Amino acid sequence: MHPVRIVVGLATVVATCAALVGGASAQPPSGIGWQRIGEGITAGVSGVAVTGVVPGAFSALVVRDNKNPGENRLARAELRRGRVVAVRPVRWDGPEPVDLEAIEQYPSGAGDEFLAVDSLGNGFHLRVRDLRATVLRTFHLPAGQAGDNYESFALTRSGSGFVALWADRGQDERPATLYSAPLDLAGLTFGPTAAATVRVPFPVEHVRHISDIHITGAGVVLASSAADPGDDGPFDSALYDLGRVTAGKVVLRAAPETRGAFIGHKVEAVDCLSPRCEYPVLGTDDESAGGSLWI
Repeated sequence: MHPVRIVVGLATVVATCAALVGGASAQPPSGIGWQRIGEGITAGVSGVAVTGVVPGAFSALVVRDNKNPGENRLARAELRRGRVVAVRPVRWDGPEPVDLEAIEQYPSGAGDEFLAVDSLGNGFHLRVRDLRATVLRTFHLPAGQAGDNYESFALTRSGSGFVALWADRGQDERPATLYSAPLDLAGLTFGPTAAATVRVPFPVEHVRHISDIHITGAGVVLASSAADPGDDGPFDSALYDLGRVTAGKVVLRAAPETRGAFIGHKVEAVDCLSPRCEYPVLGTDDESAGGSLWI
């Protein structure tokens, strides 16, 4: 691996989320702000995977970075007209993860299979039916650098295969390291790994430069950043367009393009309601203040 450093100069950060791509789009659920999906430090959202979208409503699986035995790792959330109508814990059946951070739909399944990753790079191939998650297989991300802490995992089709992205989150002066590699789904094995470093302009203190990743249907690499000074905040976050996956490779912008800033929340989860990603879905792990979802 040969990291390439990409340093971003300070830029004006907009206060609301801009459209990620142009063109016509389906009507979104009514947006009415952040919707709490749990109270307290064990109810944050560290990853999200949208599982169903109908006019005015959507459902999602959220993962939680809990560490103690018996604490909830996975939950189903349902929103209608922008409001949370149900949050139901999902039973975890199999090796229990510690510090689960990301979840991604398994592309060759029947819509009920997912890949989830914890902060140490341990991976879990899951089948989620009703309120039960069964671990089908386990895997591990390729070795990175000593001290890496992963909060993200994303997958996209590229050519005849798939490319996976994940990142060490970075911390303050230490930039995030964005990794990419071909992924063979049959064996859950990775090909040669490439890496690049990413530094964002906002937040500016206690910053984790990449707190989650999502790849749109057009190959655009979206990433959130977050400031975490401690369990009681204050938290701030931003959403960026980092570049694009094309021909099996990640081509980063010279400087990440700001898509939105979110004051008072620690965004650790990014997904979209459609492949074009006209409407991002963001999740927060606000520690003592619990977790929230926002369209």
